[in-house]
Amino acid sequence: MYIKTNVNSKNILDSNHRKTTDHRSLHRLALLRKIGLIDSSSGLDFSRAATFLELKLAYGMNYRIFLENGYIEPNFMGMRIRPWELNAATATFLARANHRIVGTISLAPHIPEAGLPSGWLFDREMDMLAKGATRIAEACNNSVIGDYRQHSIPIEFYRCMLAHVWHAGIDTVTAVVNKNHRAFYEFFYMTKIGEEKSYSDRYYDPVVCMAIDCNRLREYLSSPESDNGTADSYLRDYLLFKNPYLELVQKWEKRAIDEFVRERIGKRFMEESRNLLVDSILEEMHPSQFPVPDHSDPIYWFFRSKSCSKP
Repeated sequence: MYIKTNVNSKNILDSNHRKTTDHRSLHRLALLRKIGLIDSSSGLDFSRAATFLELKLAYGMNYRIFLENGYIEPNFMGMRIRPWELNAATATFLARANHRIVGTISLAPHIPEAGLPSGWLFDREMDMLAKGATRIAEACNNSVIGDYRQHSIPIEFYRCMLAHVWHAGIDTVTAVVNKNHRAFYEFFYMTKIGEEKSYSDRYYDPVVCMAIDCNRLREYLSSPESDNGTADSYLRDYLLFKNPYLELVQKWEKRAIDEFVRERIGKRFMEESRNLLVDSILEEMHPSQFPVPDHSDPIYWFFRSKSCSKP
């Protein structure tokens, strides 16, 4: 049903990968709709985070969920902040229920100095994809709170990301997913690259690296060939022709960039991390060595001013 793709190749999607007589895809589509992973987003609102507060709440929720699952170690910030979260080109999408954030996902660009977020685990795969692509990004920071994990939030995020990459000219997207979810992402045209690995050093947490050639996907879905009587006939509308986010991404992009500059978001996250680190150090010092810090303590402000001073 799916071609095997060499990591050196850009041909991540084969336009002939489906057969018109393949009823398995229709069965899988019916199953996904039955269990609520497609067409169950009623009452949810999807958008791109733009303000400092929106991003802070998103990265805080992502941190708590990853910490609960043992994917990351605790930190003094209570957020997951890395070079990609400080980059204006990173697009973070939110799912809200009654104005409360219940899900997040980020599309992080390749950064020359840092690569991609999962490059530490899939270094060979990420390097080869980056060499074969003009613009590459990784889907990361994917988290959904427990009560909403049976909704179609992952697929709505996928539609948001496809709309964004087609608008931004990103030609390849990659993601690291649980190996048990591989078939789910293959159904949406992603292809496994590389070998299965463990995400955690403490216990076996098998994951695989998936990728998609976004340009070829759009070409395929745009062509009459995809209206072939299989699930493709539904997905071409769902992902492309009736994707509501295609009309929103340009406005989302402008607002996000404007707010990133206006609110100095990257700098504010860096300043906040330094200030919280100072607080953490001072609070852990023994009282006999240093009094309990408070905002009237001049030594406290001396340390804080040093942490915030410009180079």
